[in-house]
Amino acid sequence: MRCWMFLLMALMVSLAGAQTLEKRIERAYHEAIKEAQKMKDTPYWYSLGLIDIAKVLAEAGQFDLANQTLRLAIKEVQKIDGPEWLSLEHRREIAIALAQVGEFDLAIQIAQKIEEVVNRSWALREIAKALVKAGQIDLAIQIAQKFDTPWYRL
Repeated sequence: MRCWMFLLMALMVSLAGAQTLEKRIERAYHEAIKEAQKMKDTPYWYSLGLIDIAKVLAEAGQFDLANQTLRLAIKEVQKIDGPEWLSLEHRREIAIALAQVGEFDLAIQIAQKIEEVVNRSWALREIAKALVKAGQIDLAIQIAQKFDTPWYRL
């Protein structure tokens, strides 16, 4: 069901009628959100769609829109009813995407709240990699020392 990312990419490429790249991205964003909202009654799928949209936006350098979309995804993840494992992937992916848009504090905060060891370490590893890319080596080392699983330290 991760068609949102492909939809957004296709729209970004195909909206040649718009005047500027910014306008094309904005139109594609609204179309992708409109499609994702069709799943709004199922927070599990809706939040995954929002996370995918945010990742594509981050890849396109649209950090403000990505951040806005991730904050919406955080709210939707909290609506997932059921055992904690149902939202593990969501929380991990939100933490990773937040790090990709430079929201390191929130990313770390969300990752550290993941109770399951492997997903927490996975998120922290990706946050540490994003910190290295951002030149924050000391913080990346601090984060790497929090990995609960040794193989993520490699």
